Amino acid sequence: MGGNLELKALESVPGKYKIILKIYLDLAGTSDAESDHAVRIYRKSDNTHLTTIKVPLISRKSVIYENETCTEKQRLKALFALYETEITLDPNKYNDIQGYYLSWTNCCRNGAIVNLKDPLITNSQLTTYFPPLLKSGKLFLDSSPSFNELDGAYICVGEPFYYPFNATDSDGDELRYSLRSPGGYNTNTSGTAQWVSGYSAENAIPGNPALRIDAKSGELFVVPSQLGLFVFSVVVEELRNGEVIGSVQRDYQLYVVDCQPVAPPDPTILIDNQLVSETSVCEGKSITLTAIADMSWNYQWKKDGKIIENAKSATLQVWESGEYQLVTSLSGACSKTSRSNKVKIDVVKSNFALKTSSPPVICASGGKLSIYAIANDNYSYQWFLNTSPIPGTSDSLVVTVPGSYHVTVTDQVQGCKSLSDTMDIKSVPLLTVTLASVTGQLALCQGDSLLLQSTERSDFEYTWYFNDQKISVAGNAFYADEAGIYTVVVKDSTGCENQSSPLKVERAENVVISMSPIDPMCGTDHPPVTLSANPTGGVFSGNGVSGNTFDPKKAGTGIHEIQYSLEGSLSCTQVSDKQHIAVWKLPEADAGRDIYVREGESSYIGIVGNIDYTYSWSPPEGLDDAANPRPRVTPVEDTEYTVQVTDPNGCTSHAKVTVRIFNKLLIPDAFTPNADGKNDTWELSGITSYPEAEVTIYNRWGEVVFYSKGYEKAFDGRIKGVVPPSDVYVYKIKLDKVTPVQQGTLMLLR
Repeated sequence: MGGNLELKALESVPGKYKIILKIYLDLAGTSDAESDHAVRIYRKSDNTHLTTIKVPLISRKSVIYENETCTEKQRLKALFALYETEITLDPNKYNDIQGYYLSWTNCCRNGAIVNLKDPLITNSQLTTYFPPLLKSGKLFLDSSPSFNELDGAYICVGEPFYYPFNATDSDGDELRYSLRSPGGYNTNTSGTAQWVSGYSAENAIPGNPALRIDAKSGELFVVPSQLGLFVFSVVVEELRNGEVIGSVQRDYQLYVVDCQPVAPPDPTILIDNQLVSETSVCEGKSITLTAIADMSWNYQWKKDGKIIENAKSATLQVWESGEYQLVTSLSGACSKTSRSNKVKIDVVKSNFALKTSSPPVICASGGKLSIYAIANDNYSYQWFLNTSPIPGTSDSLVVTVPGSYHVTVTDQVQGCKSLSDTMDIKSVPLLTVTLASVTGQLALCQGDSLLLQSTERSDFEYTWYFNDQKISVAGNAFYADEAGIYTVVVKDSTGCENQSSPLKVERAENVVISMSPIDPMCGTDHPPVTLSANPTGGVFSGNGVSGNTFDPKKAGTGIHEIQYSLEGSLSCTQVSDKQHIAVWKLPEADAGRDIYVREGESSYIGIVGNIDYTYSWSPPEGLDDAANPRPRVTPVEDTEYTVQVTDPNGCTSHAKVTVRIFNKLLIPDAFTPNADGKNDTWELSGITSYPEAEVTIYNRWGEVVFYSKGYEKAFDGRIKGVVPPSDVYVYKIKLDKVTPVQQGTLMLLR
């Protein structure tokens, strides 16, 4: 039915994480949650499988729907299953800059899905991307976004439907939502899950408008125009400093049903017979929310948008803070729903904690800090500094003096008081920030750089500037290779900062060195090349360099910096120049595995290609497109094909695949065991050529209803001696040990 994967960092333990798998099960196709699931971790840059983790079942519970009458009539019944386990990942191994991803797959989907091709043989795949555990040599802590738990839902055709599909992020990262195509692949073709024609990620549920999602809030909205069961996928990306660092994909499915057009009027929530939008209640006491009682209505209360279990009457006793709403529908009917006004209830607790958006310190030289109490329009405030009252009557206070602060809050309606904890705010002295050249020299030679270094401390953050423009540098040291004015701003763990004095770097006069360019090379088998530079007499250095020769086999693939240094007699003691030599990695050529094709039929060879590569197959006979990375092949005899792959750098690689032909087997997709003498058995033309063939037929629950080794007697539709009603079955035919297994669906018609 749907679900998602999450990765939660455990505090203070580098590399310690919790894997969380949330699955919503459609009980129309399964009876219970499995005891565990396998989750795999891959490296994103090359999709290398790194490890597999078994994640055990922690808990399960039924999903609650607003109108049980609709769920009973539509046979909507779902189960939420939670799987969790803790793992430890080595930060020194999980440091690839492109990051990693979790993957979970499960077969298969509900056969009633209308917007996805072949749902019964298309599996589900959930993916969660996470960043490297080390960045620039430092630990990079991150927890993936966590999708909120869902209430059961169905959609009335032609009616506006809003559905919170949002997530939270424990790191405070920015979240961005979008609709995507569901993950998974067809178990027959191994191709990715395909939409039925006319459907897409932007038109997963047709309507006016079609299903869409608010990119910031994660709320879904649709006014559907078509009945049926629809699957869709939402991806939430997490952004830190404007950069996408990870994402979580959640698949889900929703029914669009035909609801009774009549609905009760919108209910009104009253407190003491008064219509209010916000009120409070003292801790330890409760308040009663009431609505008109009508025996012909169903009632369902919600708190903060979530269904309150067993809250199904016209009144609700409240003793917890939150935003409450009442949903009503006609009793005994699958009708449209009506919704009340929302009422915010604040419970005034006897004690609470003050909050601040930054560490509780005041930076020297005019620093200030804002602290916050609980907020409500009915509250009054008295702030204190070192037990003495001070001015301030709002829920926040701007602090400029160090000391111990607390506040007393009085509810002007209920009369109860609440006392905050005491927040001790200290003053932090101005940071001492130095900036100097490590060598003491400030004259910059041609092709050289100067190591500039600032005050070093592990809790400092550094921001560098060149000629008053911010530059991208991390850490307390920087190699300056341009003349100009350098400064650095240092911030400590409390958020206080200071700037260094400006440091002027000047350009020294020097000789000019030039190096002869070297053309890029394809692969490391290229013969060594001779390096040259002017003036002569200097020394070459760098990866793969020996004397004046560059050997790509020793250097390996990549962009290699080659430096040429020359002793000089001018203002600089040494001058140098550098160039980069590219040794391109050869493109990967993969023609796919050897395959068998039925005589007169077609299949595909190759793999999904890289859009930046060009492909050329030979021989071209039997191929629909010899330039396609995955051409359709219709051979007339056993053939070995070779593909040449060329990347944008002009480098090429080759791979081979063999296609062999086997006799064609004709498989009907339906038969009618009604004893009329026509199509009473499931005849498989051509199977007599395979005396060891194994034929297995399954019902929709995966149970074997027919098995035969050799097919001397055709399947007559009888299951335990009885011909069942019309239904769809899944078959698998294994002709021999080498021919691929054939499977598909079979319709038994009465």
